[in-house]
Amino acid sequence: MNEIITVIVILSAGIMMIAYSIKPFRKLRAIKKSDEISISAALCRGNMVQISGTVIGYGNSIKSPIEGKECVVYEYKISKTSRDSADPENDHYWKDLEKTKESVDFMLEDHTGTAHINVDSSDISLTHDSRYTISGSSSVPTTATGDPIPFDPTNFDFKDRLRFTEGTIRPGDWISVIGTFSGTKTDGRENVEITSDDIIYIFDKDTGDKISSLQKTAIGTFIFGFVFTSFALVYVVLELL
Repeated sequence: MNEIITVIVILSAGIMMIAYSIKPFRKLRAIKKSDEISISAALCRGNMVQISGTVIGYGNSIKSPIEGKECVVYEYKISKTSRDSADPENDHYWKDLEKTKESVDFMLEDHTGTAHINVDSSDISLTHDSRYTISGSSSVPTTATGDPIPFDPTNFDFKDRLRFTEGTIRPGDWISVIGTFSGTKTDGRENVEITSDDIIYIFDKDTGDKISSLQKTAIGTFIFGFVFTSFALVYVVLELL
């Protein structure tokens, strides 16, 4: 009975990993298929394209919770060290406790014009530059305990180490956006507005770095999923023979 449960768990894990690998593969395909063009050129294209430019904030900005930076997008994550209770000799690993992302619309500008970026339906990928590892509540970054605070440090058990990571997109950053655009000329420049019914990708890495990262994630997850699934299926076949 225990063997059957183990096989079911392994098979389920393998299928889940294969399914999870589909998302980065689809992102990878979208990036590779989308032509990288200027903002003004995107006005005449009806298909998905990639534009890059400098972020310009407008309207309401937001403040990142860890370092208190003015930004248009932030994502923070809190993790703690943990270990397998069934095998205390195992090395510690990081377990995510809390993860939050917030964003507001912004403008993107290159030498040919500007584009209004609607973030409602976007998939945003950030580089987490800020990282703090702490071992007690007194060492929580001071900006992380401001007002309002996104979390209460007293709710966490400091017997293990905590790690705070944060990624942001700030005015002045150079980023890339993939989506479908439409717009009109204004004062000799192009004002391109993204259509709200299309899914877009926003990322703060160079295209080459993003492709490399997605390839590693997609291929690695798929391989592990394939191995787990194959092991479970082979076991079942051998038991039936």
